[in-house]
Amino acid sequence: MNIVKGVADLLRKSSPSSPASGGGGAGAGGGSPGGGGGGTGSPSADKFAAAPSPRVRFSDTGEEGILNTLWQRYENAIDKAEKKKSLQIFVLHFIQAFKDWEPHRIDQSVDRRSVSDDTVIGCSGGHPSEVILILVQEISHLTSFVTESSSCPESSANLSEQSTDLGLSTEVLPVLECFTIVTRSVHNCRVFSYYGGVQKVTALLKAAVVKLKTLTSLLATDEQLSNRTVENMRMMQKILVHIVTIISNFMDLEPAATRISRVVNSTDHTPSNNLATVTPNAIRRFVSDRNWQQKAIVSVMEAGGVNWLVELLRVIRRLNLKDQWTDLSLHFITLYALRSTISENTRAQNHFRSIGGLEVLLDGLGLPSSKFSVSKHSFVPSDERSDILQLQILSLEILREAVFGNVNNLQFLCENGRIHKFANSICWPAFMFQEFHQQKFLDPEVPNWKLDRQSTGNSPTLESFPSPVDILNTTEWNEYSVKLSKALCSFLLPPNEIRYCPGSTVTKISLPISLAYWEQCARWIIKILSTVFPCIKACASETELPNHIRILSNILQHYMLSTFKKVLISAPVLLKSFREEGLWDLIFSEKIFYFGSSLECIHQIVGETETQTDHFTDAAESTGYKSNLPDVNILQSEAISFLEFAATLNENTNNLPECSALLSALEHCTNGPGLVVTILKSFHVILKLATEQTLVSFKSLDVLTRVLKVACLQAQELRKAHPSDDFRGNGSQSNNVQMDSLDERIKNALTCVELAFNLFKEYVTISDLGRMIILHNANCIGCLFDLFQEENLRKHVLEQVLALYRLPPSSAQDHTAKLQLCSKYLETFTRAKEHEKNFAEMSIDLLVTLREIILIDRAYYQNLFRNGECFLHIVSLLNGTFDEAVGEQLVLNVLQTLTSLLAENDESKAAFRMLVGVGYQTLQSLLLDFCKWLPSRKLLDALLGMLVDGTFEINEKTTIKNEDVIILFLNVLQKSSTSLQHYGLVVLQQLLKGSITNRTYCFKAGLLSFLLDWFSVEEWEDTVIKIAELIQIIGGHSISGKDIRKMFALLRGEKISVKQKHSSLLLTSLSHMLKEKGPEAFFEFSGHDSGIEVKSPVQWPYSKGLSFCCWLRVESFPENGMMGLFSFFTENGKGCLAMLGKNTLVYESVSQKNQCVLLPLSLPTKQWKFLSVTHTVGRAFSGGSQLRCYVDGDLVSTEKCRYAKVNEVMTRCSLGTELMPIGEEPTSLGFEGTFAFTGQMGPVYAFSDALSAEQIRGIYNLGPSYMYSFLGDQNLLMNNDSLYKGILDARDGISSKMIFGLNAQASNNRTLFNVSSVLDSLDKSKLEATIMGGTKLCSRRLLQDIIYCVGGVSVLFPLLIHFDDAITHSGESPTGDQLAGQVIESLLHLFWMEM
Repeated sequence: MNIVKGVADLLRKSSPSSPASGGGGAGAGGGSPGGGGGGTGSPSADKFAAAPSPRVRFSDTGEEGILNTLWQRYENAIDKAEKKKSLQIFVLHFIQAFKDWEPHRIDQSVDRRSVSDDTVIGCSGGHPSEVILILVQEISHLTSFVTESSSCPESSANLSEQSTDLGLSTEVLPVLECFTIVTRSVHNCRVFSYYGGVQKVTALLKAAVVKLKTLTSLLATDEQLSNRTVENMRMMQKILVHIVTIISNFMDLEPAATRISRVVNSTDHTPSNNLATVTPNAIRRFVSDRNWQQKAIVSVMEAGGVNWLVELLRVIRRLNLKDQWTDLSLHFITLYALRSTISENTRAQNHFRSIGGLEVLLDGLGLPSSKFSVSKHSFVPSDERSDILQLQILSLEILREAVFGNVNNLQFLCENGRIHKFANSICWPAFMFQEFHQQKFLDPEVPNWKLDRQSTGNSPTLESFPSPVDILNTTEWNEYSVKLSKALCSFLLPPNEIRYCPGSTVTKISLPISLAYWEQCARWIIKILSTVFPCIKACASETELPNHIRILSNILQHYMLSTFKKVLISAPVLLKSFREEGLWDLIFSEKIFYFGSSLECIHQIVGETETQTDHFTDAAESTGYKSNLPDVNILQSEAISFLEFAATLNENTNNLPECSALLSALEHCTNGPGLVVTILKSFHVILKLATEQTLVSFKSLDVLTRVLKVACLQAQELRKAHPSDDFRGNGSQSNNVQMDSLDERIKNALTCVELAFNLFKEYVTISDLGRMIILHNANCIGCLFDLFQEENLRKHVLEQVLALYRLPPSSAQDHTAKLQLCSKYLETFTRAKEHEKNFAEMSIDLLVTLREIILIDRAYYQNLFRNGECFLHIVSLLNGTFDEAVGEQLVLNVLQTLTSLLAENDESKAAFRMLVGVGYQTLQSLLLDFCKWLPSRKLLDALLGMLVDGTFEINEKTTIKNEDVIILFLNVLQKSSTSLQHYGLVVLQQLLKGSITNRTYCFKAGLLSFLLDWFSVEEWEDTVIKIAELIQIIGGHSISGKDIRKMFALLRGEKISVKQKHSSLLLTSLSHMLKEKGPEAFFEFSGHDSGIEVKSPVQWPYSKGLSFCCWLRVESFPENGMMGLFSFFTENGKGCLAMLGKNTLVYESVSQKNQCVLLPLSLPTKQWKFLSVTHTVGRAFSGGSQLRCYVDGDLVSTEKCRYAKVNEVMTRCSLGTELMPIGEEPTSLGFEGTFAFTGQMGPVYAFSDALSAEQIRGIYNLGPSYMYSFLGDQNLLMNNDSLYKGILDARDGISSKMIFGLNAQASNNRTLFNVSSVLDSLDKSKLEATIMGGTKLCSRRLLQDIIYCVGGVSVLFPLLIHFDDAITHSGESPTGDQLAGQVIESLLHLFWMEM
């Protein structure tokens, strides 16, 4: 009791004390006139005068006039019995007069204590103080009576009988009922407190509880109680209803509570009506001063009222457990009275816990009695069951009041298994009804509802089971479910903040509670839900829940999600607690997420219980992506929205747990495309609103790979589920319905695939390292290529792949990743060919993108794809059957892609040649098989592009770079139309006329042999002429013994000899071949990165002069530019250089003084010429140093030029490279720039002396094919000693003067050997010279040089006889004479060459 008083004192520190103590107001007034026993005498005038003002008197009219008369009669009564009877009459009339009394406010200070003459006539706001005082004294008498009966040492039978007498007493209940009326008024309550009414009614409560507890104890000894004992228990509960109602009214002044006192005495008392009219949500009467209410609560606590209310609940619980009748009104009003004492009062909450109130309330949540168990087969009226459910809700609400904001009280609920106890207690109605369902299912007397279900196709509902078990209807159950959900959520938020409004804006709220409570409460509720929902899931059959359990489950889920969301925005730090307690795992589990409800269900329930139907419809549709997806219910949408909200909180710096939960849900629901779409949209929102942390989470979880896998699964299902043509053609109604559903799923699946890919695009666009991460993720790349099969994504997938290839490889790991990407890319060709009907279109897209990839870094990606065996995949695309239009496009793209892969890459060309053979034989076979129709101009152009490693254009610089394509081109050309043959042969002729390099390539590829074979079978005259011209060009450049024999075989053949014109064409070609000039081996300079570099040091000819000689052929001169010819410099830049202009030789001597000389020189293009440049060391008396220029042994120009006298060795020597004048700018010499030499060079010599004109002429006479060391050749010396002795003589010749001699034949790969025989200061084997990248080594065989392999001149004589015979048979004498003349001309040419 000391604890109670201490708490009460603290609560009313700031409130003034009552004007009189409880004891002072309890006086009996024994000295009053006519005072009766038991303290029923009239009080003194002083006592009335001290009562709280104003003083209320009965009016003189109406019912109050009658009451005033009755009260005067009572006061004037002298006899005790008469006085008692008068009081009873007054009380009964008082009840009758004021049973519907609703007091009005009296404008008077609450704490007014002075005696005032103010008097209020009429009982509109209160009743006379003297009446209240007498009634308070009557409570004392009643308390004494009950206390004495409880302490009587008689037998239980006697005790029961006494209590029966008490119950039948006519003065007990009327007095209590009077107080239930009196305590409706604030003024009356002040008077009631002033006279000690609180202490007295609390004492009566204590006595009544003890009495009821004593009667309950009889149940342990006598299970078969008499009817009288049962009636006594009922009467005692009835008395307690009035007592608790008085206390409740005193604290809260609830007008609804007073209605209990009006119905407890009625014979047709229905508990359901009581609970329907007395609800915890009733509107409270206006109280002018909240301090009074606090004082009232403190008074009750000081008197020990809370303790005995808790004890009363224990007694009621004990009666329920023994299956005894209990007054539900008593239970309800007791709970409500407790609610008033502990609401928003921390100290009262602590006291409530200390007296065991929490445990009592927790017990009250459970099954109230075993009579509700199915095993009892008891009949329980539906109204009573409804009231019990309402009492459970009220108990839960009061438990919330006792816990809300109090960490210690909440901790009590978390200990010793109370979480499971709480969870089981709130779920017992659902499981009880489930047992009723099962009981009905097993009862053979019940009609076979299974047949009905099979016939109707509907599941049984709550109304499916008739008596004897009366089940709640759906509407009542829905209301209960909503109230239970709100009550549970109210532990976290105030009830007015608990609203279910999905899609609406969530606002932050401020509560006067600690964050520690919020955190602990959130953890507690999550643990409760983690216990409840597995139990609910256990009731499921496969994927269906019983209807009533599904309703409860879904409503609870919806309210909890809404509440958690509001809590999270108000206290973001609780996100950590949510994660630690596994809230995400709980929400996205089979226990919640996959047992959702439909929109219609929640719409109906909320519409009936909260009258927010329109609001819910709008809210559900406001989410946008949720309303149009049939396989997504509201619960799933809310769960996803909640998780999305948590992941995008500003305070959430690491949303990995949220992304992980959402990703797991995505992978779990792949069979529902609509749900996948919703989750993917949520991912988009999260990435947009919380970009930085989401990028980190995506990387850690490998989100993109897993999302793309889901998209791939959807794509697979899409292809499987796509309806066939036959199905589409069926017009039946059922099929139309199925088709609509199928189309919807197809649409959602397509949307899913697009959203997944868009998420991928958004990620790699936002993240700086996103693409690099993807590049190293083989699984993600695999999924990306799987999506390539989707036509609507094909272009976008290739764009992303191309972006990955654009990433620069900065490490070995990057290179390995790109090689894997390359392999996956090439595998897509095979997959497209194996699984797709339109693989040609897919392959074309891949080929086009592949060419774009090559353009990023040609050399790198050529090597990369070569290592990935790209050629095998690409060539195999041609191994199939196609229609003409698509097939041609595929072939063109294959050839263009091969061109990109092979261009300027010798290693790739070698690898491709190894795969398809020399001359690309395999590719040739595939193309010829493919070309069942005539090849097109585009195909020939593609082959020409492949021939030149790029786009084909006819000009002087077009060079063949892939000799293997030559025969391939001609084979396709031979299968073409006549017009295309003419086009192809003309193009080929233009290529060969302008470039010796092209002729060299064609000869090496076997073009001459192919043309001779074609010539022998071709019928069209125009084509034959073009072929003959090509034979002439190629044979003039180089010819083999095999080709010579084939040509003479054609001339001697009957078929050709009959066609005299064909023979003439061959003889003409043969004649031109014999007239061809030039060296057999030469260097081809492209003009780009071309030339020869002499890397070994060479001694500068200091005293005798310098000579440079070479055979050369200029392809073309640059406009207004100079081409480098040679340069000889020391390390410090002294020496000389020479450059060629269109009509000029530029020579510069660099020593102490620089001198630049321009010599007139006109060299024709595309002709072999022998060029010599000599520089003498001059003497003053001989005219100085002279620079001379010779062409074909003839002096063409001479100029004075200072000779550079240098004692150092030359370390920077080059031939044909790009040079720059040392002392002059090109513009000052009349040129705009300098270039490398473009053309061909035969043998090149440098001499350490200025050769004479005779020596130069001798070198020229040796011919362009001489490439030796000028050391005496005895055959030449014997034939014409005067012509060659000056240069070939071992003693007096020029061999000893040679610095170096270089030619294309004396080489090994790119290294050149020195042919000089000089072994003085430098060993010739040590001279190092190399050709640059743009320089090629070429060799050939001229007809006049190798005709002796087939018999020499004598091979022509049989042709004269052969043609003469042909003339005899054909009679074409003029033609025969022409042929004979051509043969004789060839003989003469050969004879001339031998002379």
